Amino acid sequence: MIFLDDMKSYLEEQEIGVPFFVGNLPPNPVNCIALFEYQGLPPEMNAAVTPAMQLLLRVEAERFAEGYEQLYAATTTLLEIGRRDGELSKGIEINGSLYLLVYTPGSGFNQLGKDENGNSLLSKNFYVVRGGI
Repeated sequence: MIFLDDMKSYLEEQEIGVPFFVGNLPPNPVNCIALFEYQGLPPEMNAAVTPAMQLLLRVEAERFAEGYEQLYAATTTLLEIGRRDGELSKGIEINGSLYLLVYTPGSGFNQLGKDENGNSLLSKNFYVVRGGI
């Protein structure tokens, strides 16, 4: 199972109120969040693997505030993994894989404009630190 499937499972358990998809942004439903992998950081002495992940929100223009809140909720949920003073400070096991930390290289969301149907697109990037390989 790829790590994006694990992240999707974890987010779905949180009942954020938006459907999640892995590796593609289907035409429907319009309001959704897709998870994509991109190049992460190199492995550190075979102790940790750190792939990178992007959450891409597509939302109807008239529901922008609702979509923004859903992306914010997904972001704060992921950032709880490995937070030093949080409940998940030692990481979390999802589908048999250990996730030690999820963090973001920047603040705020990336506003990517609109799609061909006038729906707003926002993204957030993360690094996901996994247990040893």
